Amino acid sequence: MKKVLIIIVSLIISIQLDAQTIKIAAAGNLRYILDEINALYISKNPLVKIDVSLGASGALTQQIMNGAGYDLFMAADKVYPDKLKDIGYTSGEVKTYAFGKLVFWSNMVNVSKGIEILTDKSVTHIAIAKPEVPPY
Repeated sequence: MKKVLIIIVSLIISIQLDAQTIKIAAAGNLRYILDEINALYISKNPLVKIDVSLGASGALTQQIMNGAGYDLFMAADKVYPDKLKDIGYTSGEVKTYAFGKLVFWSNMVNVSKGIEILTDKSVTHIAIAKPEVPPY
């Protein structure tokens, strides 16, 4: 988590500011981490205001394509910033700021034995997120 904070704060710091407001478009699943990142950045830059617009990455991409002026776009899926870069709506390079991890979890069975527990007859349902659709 600390690595993610450092990377994102570095991205924010690298933005060239014409005004004293940073406009960020961010995937909704970043809501809580952005509060911490913003507080850290503002503690070091008290004169800067941060304006965050949260939403679905696809919807934010459409807003950018329709003229919304953001300084930083933090999508849940790299396909959206790549699309904006391909059609000329970005400056600089697209950077990955975090990687997801699959987690094996249950509140019904003891998973400390590992994935083999899935063959146990007590396990009657298994759910897995669709990896193509963030957040996963």
